[in-house]
Amino acid sequence: MANEKEFEKSVDDAVKEYEKRFRKNMQTAADLVANKAKQNVGVQTGALRADIKTRSR
Repeated sequence: MANEKEFEKSVDDAVKEYEKRFRKNMQTAADLVANKAKQNVGVQTGALRADIKTRSR
C-alpha cells in the first residue's frame, strides 16, 4: 500500500513537472511568434513610409 502511494506521488510529481515545462515552452513559442509579428509590422511600416516618401517627391 505504501509503495502504491509513493508511486502515485512520483507520477503526480512527474506530471506536474511536465505540465510546468510544457507551459513554459508554449509561452516561449508564443513570445517568439509575437516578436516575429512585431518585426514584420515594423518592416511593413518602414516600407510603407519609404513608399509614401518616394511618391510624394
